[in-house]
Formats: sequence, structure tokens, C-alpha cells
Amino acid sequence: QLSINRFDRNTQTSTGLKIKKRRLLKRQLLVLDLFMIVRNSSFLEDIRTRRKAV
Repeated sequence: QLSINRFDRNTQTSTGLKIKKRRLLKRQLLVLDLFMIVRNSSFLEDIRTRRKAV
């Protein structure tokens, strides 16, 4: 009975870790998307300022 209980606990923790990893991955992707958007917008502003300078 102990071995069954231990196995059950292991499966629970592994699934929990998978869910956590998935959430972290989603958060990282969101941050990456935001970063790219900000970078693109700043890039566009750079072009505008350069045009004004020229």
C-alpha cells in the first residue's frame, strides 16, 4: 500500500509541475510579445525622428 501511495504522490507532483511549466511558458511568450511590440514601436519612432532630422 505504501508503494501505491508513493506512486500516486509522484504522479500528482509531476502533473503539477507540467501545469506550472506550461503557465511559465505562456507568461514568457506574453512578455516576449510585449517586448517585440515595444521594440517595434520604438523602432518606428526612431524612423520618424530620423525623417524629421533629415
